[in-house]
Amino acid sequence: MTRKVKRTPETRAAQGKLRTRFTLLPPDDLHPHERTVPEKVAELARALEHDGAIIRPVVVDEETLVVLDGHHRLAALRKLGCRQVPVILVDYSDPSIVVATWREGEVPPTKEAVLLRALAGDVFEPKSTRHPVLNGLGHVKCKLTDLR
Repeated sequence: MTRKVKRTPETRAAQGKLRTRFTLLPPDDLHPHERTVPEKVAELARALEHDGAIIRPVVVDEETLVVLDGHHRLAALRKLGCRQVPVILVDYSDPSIVVATWREGEVPPTKEAVLLRALAGDVFEPKSTRHPVLNGLGHVKCKLTDLR
């Protein structure tokens, strides 16, 4: 069962201390750590095409370029032929970023496992991890025509 993540005062405070940087990067430079659901990617691609823009950037570790949040957004932008992806870079070693799971009772992987598996191409199942402090980190409207 998946649950909607609520931003707590603690999460908002941690977000305020987290150093971030917005940039555009080629999609092939990014390393996902989770697989995606093809139907969800197709649905998201249709919605992005309809809107003509993406508002929520993909969140990426600044050192390794491992995707931490936004796997389906990245896949949808690839499907739409985008040559640039809007990303928010974060320092994944920051202690305010913790790994959790979407499923109650599951033990989350370590940050090291997330990075190592992503860089090795040995990705987790869809929605295996979540990083609560990254939820709703930032919104930047980017037109698809500027990303293609």
